[in-house]
Amino acid sequence: MERHDHAETRQPTRLLAESKDDKNWFNALTKHLSFDAFQIHDYGGVDQLRRFLMGFAKLPVFPAVTGFSIVQDS
Repeated sequence: MERHDHAETRQPTRLLAESKDDKNWFNALTKHLSFDAFQIHDYGGVDQLRRFLMGFAKLPVFPAVTGFSIVQDS
C-alpha cells in the first residue's frame, strides 16, 4: 500500500497513478493549473492495484471518498 498520504482526507475524490513518477507529474500539473479537486496516490504498479484498493477500502477515510480515477500507462 502507498506511503501514508492515503490515510488522510484532503479531497473526497482520488486520482490513482501507476507509479511515483506519474504521481509527481500529476502533482506538478495540478499545481501549475491551481487545480486541487482530487488527492493523488501512487498505487505501485498494475500488479499492486488490487492490493492497494483492498487496503484502501479498509481505512477509516474510505467512506468520505466519493470517487476514483485510475491512470495507467499503456
